[in-house]
This record gives sequence, C-alpha cells and structure tokens, in this order.
Amino acid sequence: MRLKNGLTLLFFVGSAFTALLWLGHPASIEAASPKSTPTVQTPAATPQYGGVLKVIESLLSMRSFGYPPQMGPIDWFCAMPAVEGLTAYPEKGTTPGPLLATSWKYSPDYKSLTLTLRKGVKFHDGTDFNAQAVKYNLTANKTSRVELASVISIDVIDDYTVRLNLSRYSNLLLKHLGSIPGFMVSPTAVERTVRSGRQQIRRDRPVQVRQLSAASFSEV
Repeated sequence: MRLKNGLTLLFFVGSAFTALLWLGHPASIEAASPKSTPTVQTPAATPQYGGVLKVIESLLSMRSFGYPPQMGPIDWFCAMPAVEGLTAYPEKGTTPGPLLATSWKYSPDYKSLTLTLRKGVKFHDGTDFNAQAVKYNLTANKTSRVELASVISIDVIDDYTVRLNLSRYSNLLLKHLGSIPGFMVSPTAVERTVRSGRQQIRRDRPVQVRQLSAASFSEV
C-alpha cells in the first residue's frame, strides 16, 4: 500500500515537471502568445479650401435658400456654410461669439444694443458689408422673424456701427443674431432681383458675405 502511494506521488510529480518543461519551451511560448495585429497608420486628412459644396435635400421642405426673411429650418441648415450672421451661433449654451459683429454693448437701461461691425468684408457680388447693409437686412428680417420682436428700430451710427433700439431686454437676442434673424445677404442683389420683377427673391442663389481672407463659395 505504501509502495503504491509512493509510485502514485512520483507519477504526479514527474508529470508536473514534464509540463513545466513543455511550457518553458520557446515553441510553446510562441504558440500560447497571441499574435499582435500590425497597426495601420492612416494619413491625416489635408484640409481643402474652396471648391463646391453640394447639399442634397428634399425641395418640398425648402422655402428659400438665399433670402433670410423667407428661410425655414431646412434652409438654415443648407445656407450655413455660405451665409453668415452677425454673431457666431453658440454650439453649447446661449453665449454667442463674434462674427460679422466683432463686439457689442447694451445701454445702462438695456433699451439699446450697439454693435461694432467687422471691417474689410464684402458680399460675393463685390459690394461692401457695412452698417447700411445690416440695417437693410434686419429691417427685412423683422417682417417675418418673431425673434426680432423686441427691436423697435435700427440706427446707423457710422459705417461700422449700428444701434438696435429695444422695447424690452431679451437675453436671447444676441443668440438669435447668429441664426436666420441675423443672416446677412447683399441688399444690392436683393433690390436687383426685385427690380427684375421676380416674385421669389434669390430663392436658390444667395449673395452672401465673405471675409477677404476666406475662400469663395461656388454656387451650384
């Protein structure tokens, strides 16, 4: 009985030792280790400036791509790459940033908002973006945009300063000036279209602003 137990113990010890030797063999280590997949380096995309941007959208949902007083939500989405507002519409929260208006200041009683405009900006038809263009656009936008209901009138202080006279303070006004109510298009192009007798004003060909350092947009 004692001999049998001794032989059994010796068998198990020998088997364990053999297993350890096998695991230590290089071939077994290579077989047991998973093979790493080589990492493929994707080259960084190079920014492209200029060119043609095509947006495919149902015509049934579009009202006016190029004239802010007639724009709807889908028009806004399609026009954003080409048409700019007075402020930069905030991606998060309600705090806008500067865009065509570089700065602004409320009066002490919050009954007026004075905007300082960016200089050296032209519309794509070559006409200047200035205070007169801002007054023209905001006056037209007021006819259909409830977001501008608090704006009573617009005064041109000088070529690059406008004052919005307000009936009440609105904490969302500056944010709205970064969307359709504050979109700027060429007054000259709009008036030219009106004089031509067209009923739909620049529906599909916006004459938007461009900064002189920015690439032009091609109209499709």
